[in-house]
Amino acid sequence: MNSGKVLPNFRKWCEDVIGLDIGDTTPVADMFVPDPPNINVGFNEEVKNHCSVCTTDDAERIFHSHGHSL
Repeated sequence: MNSGKVLPNFRKWCEDVIGLDIGDTTPVADMFVPDPPNINVGFNEEVKNHCSVCTTDDAERIFHSHGHSL
């Protein structure tokens, strides 16, 4: 589901037209978080009730950084 729309043929289209191999996996590189998170307590308090997940977990920070600066 995307934007409230069901896309039942999207995966097949990606595989057939784009040539995407859904079964292809890339090994996870060893990554580390060099610095602790810079926490703005006031901001976190304001947004925590509006987010389904609000975390400073290292694994989440790596996942969402896409290799950019942490």
